[in-house]
Amino acid sequence: EHSAVVEELVPNLVTVGTIQNVLRNLLKENIPIRDLSTILEELADRSPLTKDPELLTEYVRVAVSEAITNLYKNEQSEIHAMTLDARLEEFLLNQTAGGKQPGANLGLSPDAMNELYKQAHDKKQELLLMGNKPLLITGPTVRRFVKKFFEPVIPELHVLSISELLPDIVVNTMGSIGLLSYD
Repeated sequence: EHSAVVEELVPNLVTVGTIQNVLRNLLKENIPIRDLSTILEELADRSPLTKDPELLTEYVRVAVSEAITNLYKNEQSEIHAMTLDARLEEFLLNQTAGGKQPGANLGLSPDAMNELYKQAHDKKQELLLMGNKPLLITGPTVRRFVKKFFEPVIPELHVLSISELLPDIVVNTMGSIGLLSYD
């Protein structure tokens, strides 16, 4: 069933190792890989642009937005989540501009990092107490960096990009996290 797409992909566009890395990245964040056709087609479409498995994973996540939305929506077809405040999102966009790879600390001081960890932990507790999943929604460009930032400290925090959600889903924001200054 998938053999035509696989023949187009390997070895002309990507290696088997790259496909394995993308699938591993998805599974690591509990993203279902049942829709292999969509995943492979997205890899075929995007691999001429990049061979980076991390970036290819981000493209695939958007392509499987229906599965991601279904994973996180509640019975009322709503998603409850925290967000990054606009200034923090802008700061992170500047950190990643031009393909830059921000360090694990996202260019933040230790005090700023601890403040964000504390805010995210508190909001996570709030979400859990209200019967929701611990979810942080970001912009698509910074999602993978934000996930890597929080993962060692709050591994149960799910980080999604707004682009990974279906357009008709209702997102209820339970507050945002951010800093007073970014210098």
